[in-house]
Amino acid sequence: MKLHLGLGLGILLSFSVLSSCQFVVDEQQSTILGDSGGSGGNGGGSNSTPWTTYTTTSGTTNYRPAGSIANVNLGFMEYIPAGYAGASVGSYPLVIFLHGIGEEGAGTAATLASFRNNTGSSAGVQYNIDHGKYYNAVVLTPQSPGWWNSGNVDKLVNYAISTYKINPKRILITGLSMGGGGTWDYVNAYPGKVAAAIPIAGASGCGTSYGTGIVNNGIKIWSFHAMNDSTVGVGNSQACMGFIGAAMGQVGTFMDGYASSSSADQTAHFSTSTKRWVFESQIDCVDNQGNDWNPKLCQTLYKTGGHGIWGRVYQHATDMPMIWLLNQARP
Repeated sequence: MKLHLGLGLGILLSFSVLSSCQFVVDEQQSTILGDSGGSGGNGGGSNSTPWTTYTTTSGTTNYRPAGSIANVNLGFMEYIPAGYAGASVGSYPLVIFLHGIGEEGAGTAATLASFRNNTGSSAGVQYNIDHGKYYNAVVLTPQSPGWWNSGNVDKLVNYAISTYKINPKRILITGLSMGGGGTWDYVNAYPGKVAAAIPIAGASGCGTSYGTGIVNNGIKIWSFHAMNDSTVGVGNSQACMGFIGAAMGQVGTFMDGYASSSSADQTAHFSTSTKRWVFESQIDCVDNQGNDWNPKLCQTLYKTGGHGIWGRVYQHATDMPMIWLLNQARP
């Protein structure tokens, strides 16, 4: 599953600020080559027909300041893909991206703009859009004034369900650092809504309910952490995966199969036959035939990289993690 990217070095960004705080981005000649989507289309493996995960034309990014929308507490950036106006209801997945602690803010138009331009630490989903990866999805990037509150995130999700042409079975969430923890927490608080999640280097008080909620609701998880993360210890993510394993009758511990003497990055998936986590020296949540593991539960452990590994995930050379995410759905 490979996506070949053609990113022009001379991307021209022209910005026009509209009176409604709308921020329109026009990008010239920065295209995604290849539209196959990858494995997991319609929730299945590579034998299923995948959804189109990218467009070759830029969409529109708008600022929605805090207080401008009833019953939504957070200000957010709103990306609407090209072709949206002519699409039918239920055409798109919803992607929620949760930022880290360095991007906290009041959610005003000014703080959203500052957050968006803070590319050094917030290189996530909207960053990719601004640099030529045009997702065929509605992408909402909220800004939180402090630690992520799952209730506030859910208000945004409810607004999205009632407002946009999204498929409620394709609600996807991802986040980095504090946002990685927020991702775990939202999945735990509202397991009946989420199709799939990618938490990155996240701190969360995972417990039994996390594992049972994920397993009982068939939520797909691909988490990422570095073994040498000194900011948010890797044990946080390992514990979450352990609770998921426990909900499936796990034998032993999550890390039993990890090759500690190896210098390679490793990804774990759960074997339903042995009830153990199986580690392989790859950064991939699919088998050797390109099919998603069943169950779709993986964790990639980078050997090194420290805390700031999200660029390696969101800007992955073949876009594998984001393609995987965008092709998941609830039954």
